Amino acid sequence: MRRCDWVFDDIHIKYHDNEWGVPLHNDRKLFEFLVLDGMQSGLSWKIILNKRNSFRQAFDNFDPKKISAYKEKDVGKLLANEGIIRNRRKIDSAINNSKIFLKTKKEFEGISKTNDEPLSALKIRLAKGEITKEEFDKIKEDLK
Repeated sequence: MRRCDWVFDDIHIKYHDNEWGVPLHNDRKLFEFLVLDGMQSGLSWKIILNKRNSFRQAFDNFDPKKISAYKEKDVGKLLANEGIIRNRRKIDSAINNSKIFLKTKKEFEGISKTNDEPLSALKIRLAKGEITKEEFDKIKEDLK
């Protein structure tokens, strides 16, 4: 398998080969990535991947219903948890996003029902080496 240039160690290889660019239709998993992407802001994805299990434990297995009910004492526990990114704004964002996620899920009868197939299919083709990065970027821009 041809891998992207950013793949340089075991944790990236596992993520790249099993998750990156693969269509995802599981609301809980989509919420997990929403939280992790928010935590990653300004940091490397490797840091987040290395802390992923700690995040999973700290954030109730990424259960948006549980997270939406977090109170100040829960935030305090998260801020004290050395296994995760302890940034108050990022933690508050995860809690707020859980509420919006649940509202959106209810309104649209699920999150994963959106049609992301064209872009996901392109990512798979890119990962397999069937198209170049330049071709991917051009098609991606055309889809906007």
